[in-house]
Amino acid sequence: MSIYDDVCMECDGRIYSDAPMGSANRDTRGGLVIAGVLMVIVGVLAFGSGFMYLAVSGVVHDFYGIDLGCCGVLELFFGMGSLVGGAFAINRKHFHLALVGALVGVLTVGPFFVGSIMSLIAVILVAMGHQDFEGD
Repeated sequence: MSIYDDVCMECDGRIYSDAPMGSANRDTRGGLVIAGVLMVIVGVLAFGSGFMYLAVSGVVHDFYGIDLGCCGVLELFFGMGSLVGGAFAINRKHFHLALVGALVGVLTVGPFFVGSIMSLIAVILVAMGHQDFEGD
């Protein structure tokens, strides 16, 4: 038995017997940054939708009898949760709060449900990168 049996000479000389199984090429930090940016975009879209709902709620209520003020307030709260979760995902701190922020972002409507789709992608990326978070 040689001392070079566990060394990959074609790659970088890394000793693979000491590394955990499947961790040789795993880097999810970029995915967390992408998830955080997606959640921030969702938060901004939710703020825009929420303020739009609040702005037109009086006119819609006069013509159709539908009150959109409650929807606007909920959209603002969901947008705030998505922004906070995005900040935690970018900083890689508090996994549970980042995941809750991404899940709350799924509840936003935004234009053509774009916010919900982007938040669903963020949920997947945050869940895949859970081992890179520092705090719990």
